[in-house]
Amino acid sequence: MCRLLLYIGQPVVLSKLLVEPANSLINQSVHCTSADTPVNGDGFGVAWYAPDVTPEPGLFRSLLPAWSNINLHRLASVTRSGAILAHVRAASPGLASAEANCHPFTFRELAFAHNGDLGGFRRIRRAIEHTLGDQAFHLIGGNTDSEHLFAMLVDRVLDGKKAAGVTGTAAITLPQLAGAMRGMIADTVRIAAEEGIKEHSYINAAVTNGSIGVACRYSTDLPEHTPTLHTCRGMRYVYEAGIARMEQSPETRGSVAVASEPLGEKHIWTEVPHNHIVLIDGEGGLAVEAV
Repeated sequence: MCRLLLYIGQPVVLSKLLVEPANSLINQSVHCTSADTPVNGDGFGVAWYAPDVTPEPGLFRSLLPAWSNINLHRLASVTRSGAILAHVRAASPGLASAEANCHPFTFRELAFAHNGDLGGFRRIRRAIEHTLGDQAFHLIGGNTDSEHLFAMLVDRVLDGKKAAGVTGTAAITLPQLAGAMRGMIADTVRIAAEEGIKEHSYINAAVTNGSIGVACRYSTDLPEHTPTLHTCRGMRYVYEAGIARMEQSPETRGSVAVASEPLGEKHIWTEVPHNHIVLIDGEGGLAVEAV
């Protein structure tokens, strides 16, 4: 199973999340502790935001394993951002290891990553594509179920903005983004049922526009078989002396991290319940609701 990390809050150097903690995302690419597949070596990616430069995210993806990519380590050590989405990949059986299939996937201001797989994807892929508008359909550059999920979410976002008479995705509200995530899940389950798919689907995903974010832990399987997802919140994320923590500070904007696994001390992390969605308001607020 892949591993993902979403951070929104006070600006932090990427290496403090991706490299240095005891259970950093890069370390999870070598030996994750809460998945059947301990190694995630089929590529990685990171999207980060610099809103004083552009509302669209920077993006670095590579097919090389995260643990051995010196460019990633150098980039992470000198880049600071208040919104980061990162992913290490273990390719699903039958899907190619190619850079186009590495997460995150982006569209305008949106960045998206997925951990899991869609049951019977080969049989429902055409049905999914038939539901998409032109913009979302042409967004697909690879052949993964994950990128098709993102296209479904983008389609929902564009439909919602069109109905509201608004263009662009930066101004999307948190309820709209959460609604798009819920709609993506509902559409996937509906299509699988219509096509008679018996295999389970697993959708742990995260999306952000650099200001707000939504993540979900969802599957059609039992909770104990569903990939894990955890949250951590506070005023400021700090990593020093080998310890990652959220501390109090005079800052008015809080910080939230969502990750497949805790990055360090488990007691500061809370597991997301099965079939729930996480809403991050960009001010340090976090809500967890049923899908």
